[in-house]
Amino acid sequence: MLWLSAPADAADAAERVARCVFTSGGPDRPWRGPCVFSADRDGSFALTPVEGRDMDGMEGFSLDIIRPGVGRAEYMMTSGRHEDAGILHRSRRDPACWESGRGFSVCVY
Repeated sequence: MLWLSAPADAADAAERVARCVFTSGGPDRPWRGPCVFSADRDGSFALTPVEGRDMDGMEGFSLDIIRPGVGRAEYMMTSGRHEDAGILHRSRRDPACWESGRGFSVCVY
């Protein structure tokens, strides 16, 4: 799933407003707020800001499932900068969260 692309078929994705938590470089300064969550049947998902809201400077975030419990993530900043967030693993403590070994995590509730 590319976060910029719309689902080919409306039945392929479910979209809802969710509560997102992004942590980068440690748990001291997480960003918390509403986001639009769009999920594919395979568990891949994309996050975009709720209209009129900021999402910690991100225009979009996506996680593509590689295999169960493992995904590749990327995001686009509002500045236009594209970032590879790398490989994330589903948290065993909180299955709503995906974590990297570099201190980056995203949780969607």
